[in-house]
Amino acid sequence: RDSARRFLRGKGFPQAPFAGASRIGAMLMLLFFATLGARADPNVAFANGAPTFAFIALQLATHFAFVFLVAGKLLAKALDVPLWATLTASNACVGGPATAAAAAAARGWPA
Repeated sequence: RDSARRFLRGKGFPQAPFAGASRIGAMLMLLFFATLGARADPNVAFANGAPTFAFIALQLATHFAFVFLVAGKLLAKALDVPLWATLTASNACVGGPATAAAAAAARGWPA
C-alpha cells in the first residue's frame, strides 16, 4: 500500500520492495519438498524404482566419463576449450540452459 502511494506521488518504488524474499522463498521451497517426502515410503520407492535408478545411474556415469575423459582432456588440448566451458555445456545437456546459465553466473564464469 505504501509502495502504491509513493508511486502515485511520483517518488517511485521503495529501494528494496522484495527484501528478504529469497529467504522466505527458500524456506517455503524446503517446506514444500518436506511435505512431499513426508508420505513417501522408501521401501516401496527402492523396490519399484530400482530399474529406473539403475538406468539413471548408468546414464549419468556415461555422461560424466565423456565430459571428463573425452571433452575435458582430449578436446581441451585439441581445441583449447577451457574446463568451465565444458562444464557449462555439460550442465546445459543435463539440466537445460536455464540451470547452466544460473550455475555459470553463480561461479562467476563468463557467459
